Amino acid sequence: MKHRVLIVDDERIIATTLEAILRCTGYEAKAACSAEEAIEVIAGWQPAFAIVDVVLPLLNGIELSKLLRAQIPDCGILLISGQTCTGELLEQAEREGYKFEVLAKPVHPSVLLEKTAEMLAHRRDQPVELLLDQTGPSAAVQASITTQGSQRAPETPALSRRLQ
Repeated sequence: MKHRVLIVDDERIIATTLEAILRCTGYEAKAACSAEEAIEVIAGWQPAFAIVDVVLPLLNGIELSKLLRAQIPDCGILLISGQTCTGELLEQAEREGYKFEVLAKPVHPSVLLEKTAEMLAHRRDQPVELLLDQTGPSAAVQASITTQGSQRAPETPALSRRLQ
């Protein structure tokens, strides 16, 4: 059974690229470009893991993560952020009893895949090596990232820099 991973990022190109990378490496993945869209997705599809951008319009990623924890307590959550203003939001969440791991953007896909496998292993008591063998970065994924970068519109060089 494939692990379900939800990706939430208001930058559509990042959300859909991460979705494609996760699918190429054996995960069942869905992308959402807002917290509201993510809430609609989880109404009928429960992820085992979520990668959530902290800074989202309307409902921020930390508030969304709190909702995810309430609705799906076993769902692992990894926050990502390219903003320095997230420190205060994280401190407030911690005072409320929530602790989330955060990776700074840009995040290289191999780092994100490794962290996803590691967090899923801790959640399910599976060895990390097993998950990495099944889903770890492969030459095909690296080639896919390079190929997608050369075939996309002008915004892709910025995305390529973000993913490196």
